[in-house]
Amino acid sequence: MSHTQIQTVFKGTLIHTPAKDKLEVLENHLCGVNQEGRIEFIEPFNSEKGKALLDAAKSGEAVLVEMDETQFLIPGFVDTHHHAPQYPYTGTACETPLFDWLNKYAFNYESKFKELAFARAVYSRQIRRALKNGTTTGLYFLTIDLKSSELFVELLEEYGMRGFVGIPSLDQHGSAIYACDTEDAIRDVEAFVKSTLDKKNPLVTPVVTPRFIPTCSNKLLQALGDIAERYDLPIQSHISESIAEVDFVHQLHEGKNDAEVFNQYKLLNNRTVLAHGTRLEDPDLDILRDRGAAISHCPLSNSYFGNGALSVKRLWRHGVKCGLGTDIAGGYSISMLSAIRQAVITSRFLEVARLEEDKTADTADKNSHQLNYKEAFWLATMGGAEALGIHRDVGSFEVGKSLDALLIDLSNFEDNQSLENPVELFVYDTIEDAFQKFIHIGDDRNIKETWVQGRKVRI
Repeated sequence: MSHTQIQTVFKGTLIHTPAKDKLEVLENHLCGVNQEGRIEFIEPFNSEKGKALLDAAKSGEAVLVEMDETQFLIPGFVDTHHHAPQYPYTGTACETPLFDWLNKYAFNYESKFKELAFARAVYSRQIRRALKNGTTTGLYFLTIDLKSSELFVELLEEYGMRGFVGIPSLDQHGSAIYACDTEDAIRDVEAFVKSTLDKKNPLVTPVVTPRFIPTCSNKLLQALGDIAERYDLPIQSHISESIAEVDFVHQLHEGKNDAEVFNQYKLLNNRTVLAHGTRLEDPDLDILRDRGAAISHCPLSNSYFGNGALSVKRLWRHGVKCGLGTDIAGGYSISMLSAIRQAVITSRFLEVARLEEDKTADTADKNSHQLNYKEAFWLATMGGAEALGIHRDVGSFEVGKSLDALLIDLSNFEDNQSLENPVELFVYDTIEDAFQKFIHIGDDRNIKETWVQGRKVRI
């Protein structure tokens, strides 16, 4: 491909995790992005090829984005579980038991989205806030209202975000103000799928979304499995997320676990993403592995509503894919950085408990639960991409992939004495130190630019 087809060239440091156990730091590199938003080349800029490419960019054939020594490029975050209409009450009601929380807050609030002006105001701010915090791809639950859900798709297009979106289906055990007749639920799901596919926007994908098993009749579960199969669609739901939920499913389905029920109704495929999973048993994990389904680890909301903690390392040992989710508003932060940090903290508590129980165990052995920050960052990027089946397109920096990226800026915002920047760098800090500081103490103030499909998005 000729240089004239290169649209943007980034010059500086690229950092990503192409594998779970590998943090790759590419200092003094060029990353060229073509007009389709795909990475055309990644080259050291002091190589002969790199010098020629840099000369071409400087001659005006491409926009040159030069990063200084306190800046670097990372892949955009992939949030694999997020309830967009719950954004307004994020940070409240975290002390409420799950089923009370659903009835008092979630269902009540989601019913308000029939008001399109209200829906537009909330969804616009939610999308902008997610982008500002570095989420370039989101897997979203919307509401049962078709019109406001179609509006959300329009807003994703307007802001240029990559989104997987679904109307949550429920026809039983909801609430008096938030429920659907079975036939209406089926009709609206198919209408939403068709309207979204008709837009032919490669950044937005409809998702079949049974809210969770207790709120779906057998007839609805069967219909949703059929729709997913007919249109070859991703699927999202919740799975084995609390003791009460698991017991309820046992009552409704003759003692079966969630994974067995999902499997029975063809709702497990290689693009199924199921949130939480804190109560999954080994046979459940075998089913998920065999069907290629993934878990969205939501460590913040699990701490409040999950009656347990999820071990990501246990999932990996069983061969089950895993991404990371904010779970707004069960989780109180829209930032994937918060999810990364909490994932590491959760894993350490699980490991402490394991070592207390087995005095012969060691953190270095094969049964360890402990994650490090590199593995948690992988979950938030490549792990999420794998869960959604888009890992060949996003999640890391590789020639041919789309450029979904964040330009991180750790420079002092005003002068060397400014305390505005949450991250402070000192003379002996390496670039790896700078990256680790961003992961642990950085925030949206350090995200200077957000890019999706090679385009800097408007926030």
